[in-house]
Amino acid sequence: MSTDQEKISIDIEVIETPRGKVVSLESIKNIINALNLLNVELISSNDKINNEVLNEMINIERELKAIRKLLAENIITHEALKENIREMNDTLNSNLTSITKNFEKLTKVLEKFESNIEKKIISSLTKFIQSSKS
Repeated sequence: MSTDQEKISIDIEVIETPRGKVVSLESIKNIINALNLLNVELISSNDKINNEVLNEMINIERELKAIRKLLAENIITHEALKENIREMNDTLNSNLTSITKNFEKLTKVLEKFESNIEKKIISSLTKFIQSSKS
């Protein structure tokens, strides 16, 4: 039935027979017509509901596609960020290794310089002392 809740009335006539009261042929036709009207109304309501469900399913499908697209974009972005972080980590590790090697070289150069300067000072002092003795 429609949302207006139409009322259907059925007039039923009975006929007196020797075996008792019997519904008239016209009343049976009225009942059948009323049932047909109800059937048409039910089919119409069913079609409306089916169309509404179909429209909602289409909307849900559209939203689902949009969500899948966003999810795929986020996954791609996430993977790109992970790759960038991996590359930065590799660069940092490489730079740290290089800095460590350079620091070790600098330490050796400074130790050698210190040793050479000590030798020069000792040599100079020795020469100075020898020259002052003479």
